[in-house]
Amino acid sequence: MSTGDLAGRHALVAGAAEGLGRALATGLAAAGANVSVTTRHDDLAEEVTANSILNECWSHGREGRALRLDLTDLEAVVEAFVQLEEELAPIDLLVSLAFDAPRTPADGSTGDWSAAIEAGATPAFVLARAIGPSMVSRRTGLIAAVLPPEPEARADAPLRAARAAVVGLCEGLAAEWAESGVAVAWLDEAEPPQLLARLSRDADGANS
Repeated sequence: MSTGDLAGRHALVAGAAEGLGRALATGLAAAGANVSVTTRHDDLAEEVTANSILNECWSHGREGRALRLDLTDLEAVVEAFVQLEEELAPIDLLVSLAFDAPRTPADGSTGDWSAAIEAGATPAFVLARAIGPSMVSRRTGLIAAVLPPEPEARADAPLRAARAAVVGLCEGLAAEWAESGVAVAWLDEAEPPQLLARLSRDADGANS
């Protein structure tokens, strides 16, 4: 993805407290986008990481904001996104890395079903519902959820269900919003260059 591919667009990387989030955020900034980032949780340590990522994006001459949010709180996320768009610019591309399902219990049990859905699938729903109406009203935008590989262990049934819920959400919203010019997709985790190339291509399609 060459510099300037996303020039003038506003990208938001949600749940950007890990290494992949940093790579995607800085890669989008290098490609010309103004980049904002959010944490997965309302957590001070994640806020420090988010601000560090934002500083790297600023080094490319871009604008952006770092938001400390609980991504399962729809009301708070809507309020934050409205303020962000008023202060900076409408969000053209939202990349969600907020799939945060609990690990499989050490005893081999099936784990906590409700916790897996709440931590894994709820953030994707909240993010889409928080930014979707703005994109639909402007008839443009891309929402992309990046998901970890599907687990193989039988004990990971709750995690598999949470992942399937995000896939189903993306496919459903893609059909619902297609005529409004808004694209919704899910992507398997991959090396940052591969994901950045896919995001750039899909963003171009959504905004053409």
